[in-house]
Amino acid sequence: MARSIAALRKQFDQDFEIVVAVDSREEDYPAALLDSLDLTVNGKHPVIVPSHRRPGNFNVPHRNHARNAGCCAARGEYVWPIDCDLMPDPNAVAHLKELVRKSDKPVTLSPCLAEPDCSPAEWMTRTPGNVGSVHQWTPSGYLHLYQEGPASSIHMPDMPEGQPAFPKWLWEALGGFDERFLAWGGNKIELCRRFCALDAQHGLIEVRLLNSCLFIHQPHPKDPLHFNKVWRRKNTAFYAERRRDLSRNAPWWQTQVAAVQQAMAELSGN
Repeated sequence: MARSIAALRKQFDQDFEIVVAVDSREEDYPAALLDSLDLTVNGKHPVIVPSHRRPGNFNVPHRNHARNAGCCAARGEYVWPIDCDLMPDPNAVAHLKELVRKSDKPVTLSPCLAEPDCSPAEWMTRTPGNVGSVHQWTPSGYLHLYQEGPASSIHMPDMPEGQPAFPKWLWEALGGFDERFLAWGGNKIELCRRFCALDAQHGLIEVRLLNSCLFIHQPHPKDPLHFNKVWRRKNTAFYAERRRDLSRNAPWWQTQVAAVQQAMAELSGN
């Protein structure tokens, strides 16, 4: 997490707020560890939001509960939940703001993802135009579409996953990240699929790949629960069910679309 914060500290446009949402058991909330880290950005300490795991599932990561807690605490117009094992490049916030200003629709933007050919410390010394060689991280990382230079994005209404930035009101209208997902597998991706459905099926927003920025994955030890087969199977089944509901325009999804439309009408003053 400290390296992710350090990468945010290098942003060219530093007019933004950082919220750290901690997914932990209540008894091992790492307050002392957080206090020992230099997390300040532009002279400001980030907002720390404890997101305690629920009784009965203390040993299972509650990723979406933590994401929702962070989004709820955020005070900005746009929210960008970033996993703590990712390091955004120095242009990320500036490019996000520029592309949002240019769009005539609400936008969700996700950057290209990659792993560097160097250590995180070495990556921190690099600047735009001096990225060096990187390789693909995930099949949907779209590294082949990355281009250094001015802020640019590509309309991608079928984006399968990513680290999307989105208007806070949109997160609220959709009911946030679904907290029935536990551990890994489909948890944050499910919200990406709803964004895509709002774009492809209803034309209400635009889902775009922020292809002028890279998010670099930091090497770190694997959590033993990462490959927990029980939760993987449960999440996979639930994710498949949600995708079927989206394609069939299920009643719950119609309700969420109506909530988005209502929020857009209120924002436009209609």
